[in-house]
Amino acid sequence: MKSSLILSDVVALKKVIDESLSNANDRGLTGLPLWKRVLPIVGSYQLYDVDAAELSPLIAAKDSHLMQNAVTLFMQHRNLVEAVKLYSEKRERVKEIVKNHLAVQEGVITSGLTKEELSQMLPLEIEMESLIKSIRVMVSDLIELGELVTFGIGPEMRKFFGTNDFPLFEKGKSPAE
Repeated sequence: MKSSLILSDVVALKKVIDESLSNANDRGLTGLPLWKRVLPIVGSYQLYDVDAAELSPLIAAKDSHLMQNAVTLFMQHRNLVEAVKLYSEKRERVKEIVKNHLAVQEGVITSGLTKEELSQMLPLEIEMESLIKSIRVMVSDLIELGELVTFGIGPEMRKFFGTNDFPLFEKGKSPAE
């Protein structure tokens, strides 16, 4: 269940990023760096811990690959959440630095920077660009990993326990189906 929650969280994050990029592209901002096109990401930042007891069926089933994927999913999701929080904090910091707004047109703010503001922004821009690029890669990797774990546990546990009572999650179907 936890892996499906993580998968859902990561898919939602991908959607938010994609929508932000699409909106920026619609405004003719396609050539700008990613950090200028991806707004701060607001979320609950829910973390899911996994303990050895939860992994014991996978250990008993001797499915080390699925167990390793599950552990990696939980650990990497934690890293993703931290990266998203950091990106959003840095993106909000831009508002503290840039105060001289010259115009607003179609949802795009044009601002002027003093030399001092420019010197404060340069390292921040590099950090934000690096972070958002890393976040996009992490999201893509975690969706793949989340699908492997979420959709792989049911069949493996049914086989191990010799029953069809263990729930199956299938891509594109809700747990009740």
